[in-house]
Order: sequence, then structure tokens, then C-alpha cells
Amino acid sequence: MYSVTYRIAKDAHYTEDGILKAFSKRNDNKQKVSFGAWLNRIVVNSSIDFIKKKSIQNRRF
Repeated sequence: MYSVTYRIAKDAHYTEDGILKAFSKRNDNKQKVSFGAWLNRIVVNSSIDFIKKKSIQNRRF
């Protein structure tokens, strides 16, 4: 998960925080999917959100 998050976000500090955040929410997994698939989806979506926020902050108006 670390390598996937790092490849998307390209920020080591965020990568560690994102993975810890996902593990802290592991009890929210109420669907009938495997933990690995659920964790992967959380980490990838979280990384994409980070990229979007970062690009919005870097825009100049």
C-alpha cells in the first residue's frame, strides 16, 4: 500500500498519514469485500483527493 500511495501522491509524509488514516477506519468496513480490496480503495481514493487539493492550491488566479 505504501508504494501505491507514494506513486500517486509523490509525498512521503502524506503517504504515511494516509495509510494510518485508512487503518484507523478499518472498523468502518461493513460491506462484504475483503479487507485488502477495501484498504486499497481507501488508499487510492485518499491519494487522488490529495492530488486534487494540491493542484487547487497551486493554481494562480
